[in-house]
Amino acid sequence: MKYNICLVIIFLSMEITFSQETADNFSGASKLFLNSSIRANLTSSDKLGFGALFSVGYDINNNFSLILSSGYMTSHVDAYSSLSSRKWDSEKQDYLIQKTNHEKFENKIIPFDLTLQYRFNFLGVQPYLQIGLGWDYNIDNNYFEYTLETKYEQSGEVISKQSSTYKGLIENNSNGFSFRNSGGLGVLIPISNSFHLDLSYINTSGVYSFGAGFKFGLK
Repeated sequence: MKYNICLVIIFLSMEITFSQETADNFSGASKLFLNSSIRANLTSSDKLGFGALFSVGYDINNNFSLILSSGYMTSHVDAYSSLSSRKWDSEKQDYLIQKTNHEKFENKIIPFDLTLQYRFNFLGVQPYLQIGLGWDYNIDNNYFEYTLETKYEQSGEVISKQSSTYKGLIENNSNGFSFRNSGGLGVLIPISNSFHLDLSYINTSGVYSFGAGFKFGLK
């Protein structure tokens, strides 16, 4: 019993020490800060996308921050096929199918985000959670090549095949912009009162983005 009490006392002492160190490391920073990160972007594709984000933020209090971000991001979509229709042809005794074959393409976007970040102190560092809303400007307007194919399923006989270019964002009058939301987590590791290493993960629009960068408090 005495041994357990001693362990609890030691643990609480360590926790108080770490909390004080964390407060000391973060208390000296300005409310205004700059943030920058280099990012690796994963999708269902086996090809990796890259990017960079640059941000200006404001610490509302010790736990919450508002952050405005922009930058340049790329991600990749592999080629895939989707079935549009499948009808039985009694004369041919086969299914007549229509499918769309999408070519692989690369997304190139400039994001504009407003993010709310929640931080807390833990063992000398600051883990955080964040949510964001914003818009993506699609540089190529999501152009990609596709083929519309009509054929018999079992025999493979091709009835028609037509290639074209998808220009969905232009056809929908969005001028290359699309809405996006995001969620993520990360950790701030103090180097000094105003300079911190920032490791983060963000999930947005089916893209899994991992980043390493810094947060720098403005004097």
